[in-house]
Formats: sequence, C-alpha cells, structure tokens
Amino acid sequence: MERASGSGGWVCRRVRAAVLCAAVLLLLAGTAQSAPAAWIAFRHPTYGFSISYPQGWEVLSGEGKAAFAAVGPAASGVAAVRLGVVVTTARIPAGATLEEADADLERTLAQRTDTVRVLRKDRIDVRGMPALMIYVVRRNPQGLDLYQMVLIAAHNSRGYAIVGVTAAGSTSLSVETRLLQSLILTFQPQ
Repeated sequence: MERASGSGGWVCRRVRAAVLCAAVLLLLAGTAQSAPAAWIAFRHPTYGFSISYPQGWEVLSGEGKAAFAAVGPAASGVAAVRLGVVVTTARIPAGATLEEADADLERTLAQRTDTVRVLRKDRIDVRGMPALMIYVVRRNPQGLDLYQMVLIAAHNSRGYAIVGVTAAGSTSLSVETRLLQSLILTFQPQ
C-alpha cells in the first residue's frame, strides 16, 4: 500500500475498502446455506497468502478491491446479513509498524464516530507473526449493525487487512464470532 497523503495511512485505505466491501458483499449475497462439514484451503497465486474457509461458503475472490472474499450462511435471526470474510492487501512502506497501522485506523474511525464503535484491540501472534485484532460494531448504510473483526498484519513488503463480518444482532453471535475468528486465524502470508 502506498502511504496516503494527508491524515490517512497505508492501512486505512485498505481497511476502509475491506470493511465496505464486506458490508456490500454480505448484503448482496443470497440465501443461507447449511452448516459446513469441512474446510477448504485457498492460496492466492499473486499476493502470497493462504486462508481456509468452511465448505459450502461462496467464494467471491477477485471482486472489487478484495484479494479474497467469501460469504457463508445468514447471520442467525438477521437474514439480510451473511457471515463473511474479506482479505485486502497492498504494498507497504519499508519499516511500517503495527502501531502506525493502528494509529491510521484510529484516525479513520474517529472520522466516522457516528457509524463505527471500537470494542476492543488485541495484539496477537499468528504463527510467529505479530498482528492486531480489532473488534468493532459498524452501522451500514441500510441501518444494520455489523460486528466486525479486523486482523491487521504485515509480512515482508505487504500489508494485510482480514475482516470477518456478521450481524451484531445475531441470535447466535458468540457462535458466529468464534467461527469467524477461527477462519481469520487460518490466514497465513507466504
């Protein structure tokens, strides 16, 4: 990702794109599917990452600004929203840190105080790679509250934003967020 001029940064544009892309994909996707029985591995041939997703999910890779996107069943009790994951990536400046990514994201979210609420941020380790996991609730343009988990990671000269999405009003929110977190944590740069 090239560093944005002005108040945004290299990760902000990708996170905004991933969050918007995830919201749009989930609203445009069709009907719910049955519970997945197995996981399928996806390896991106150009951007150097792999991620696994449940069998039965619809892969929408290459659509819009996403390097990978997949949608699953409808959120429990919220038929207008499907579970989903979106991966965006771009080149990053040499020496860019997770702290810079976090600060850039904070600036972006501060500009959208009416629609985004940060619930928690965790510094985590994903198979030896430092990362940030940020949990937010975002109101989409249709007035639905989306629960989103955003994994921010950097590897070599690429930055990644992996966004898992469900409906904040889901009647099975804890089950769905555990599934999305498991899915997000299969992400691995190559």
